[in-house]
Amino acid sequence: MSYILEAIRKDEREREANQFIDYPDNKPAFPKKLWIGIIILLNVIVWSVFLWPKEPIKSPQITIISPLSSPIHNHGYNQEPIVK
Repeated sequence: MSYILEAIRKDEREREANQFIDYPDNKPAFPKKLWIGIIILLNVIVWSVFLWPKEPIKSPQITIISPLSSPIHNHGYNQEPIVK
């Protein structure tokens, strides 16, 4: 019986001792939003380096073809139609 009483007293002493311990806050050094912002910023930098054009973008060259000299317009024939 004395073993039981001693165990109960020991348990009560440990419980009282643990009540007064001031545990530090378990907050991370950087907040979660800051980490997300850093990751997004790095992601934008990496993608912009890979996708940035290596040469300046040139305007497209447009060639205008006369519709009368087009092979589509004269159906590929170079002769006059035969009229009877």
